Amino acid sequence: MTLFLNFRYAPNGGATRQDPAIWSGSDDGAVKALLAGQLSALAAGSDLVLAAHGYNNNQSEGLCALSRLERQLALPANILDVGVLWPGDSLAGFAGYPLEKRTAEDVGRGLARFCGSALRDAASLSFVSHSLGARVVLEAIRNLRRRAKTACLTAAAIERDCLTEEYADAFAMTDVVSVLASESDATLKRGFVAGNLIAQLLDPSANPLSRALGYAGPPAPVGKTVRPWLIKGVHGIGHHDYLPSCGPGDPLPVPGALCNEPVAFMRRALLQQAQTWPT
Repeated sequence: MTLFLNFRYAPNGGATRQDPAIWSGSDDGAVKALLAGQLSALAAGSDLVLAAHGYNNNQSEGLCALSRLERQLALPANILDVGVLWPGDSLAGFAGYPLEKRTAEDVGRGLARFCGSALRDAASLSFVSHSLGARVVLEAIRNLRRRAKTACLTAAAIERDCLTEEYADAFAMTDVVSVLASESDATLKRGFVAGNLIAQLLDPSANPLSRALGYAGPPAPVGKTVRPWLIKGVHGIGHHDYLPSCGPGDPLPVPGALCNEPVAFMRRALLQQAQTWPT
């Protein structure tokens, strides 16, 4: 059973909770409510990994993907994995994307507050994200009252210079940052630019001229970013090939699944081990 912080009010779309519901759940959708004190007791002295899904995942999809990610990561017993569910989806579909940047930022600030209260006795805090979950993670780190141990940003739907520009403060507050991007990510190659063109009407900080961090990687090696970070096109890994597919009961890892190498990358990043892929 995976632990979750649920910042959602509704299974699809909806507003953002300021104080998350706390659940234990599994990839079949079954959940059980926990009290903040119960999670605090589990977190005390543990190394925490907080995992955020990306844009346009509803509640059941987030539950399944993050539950299966925890199982496939198979992290050591001293590490407590907590999934972060957030309303980064909309009943309007892709048309709702321009509003989800602000939603991700709201959730990130709420996550930082929760870390500073209920999770303050954790030995360390690390983060892993997919897609627009990168903004949730970086906003959380920016607002923490302590350093983050590790951040692993996969298929990040955010400007590629964010680590030295918009989120330079979060970057400075993280011991090690790992980025995983793919040349085969058609969603970020085209959709990220199109989404920012629309978003710029609501938010002048949106940059339609920038490529996504999760498509091109950072412009240059900077500080604590760890190479390698670019998956060549020959591997064929698209935007939705980073997390295990949602088939409750399927074996993990699924033999030959495209997500196997990205998940192994995340595991090495969270354990601060040398990367052996991509080459």
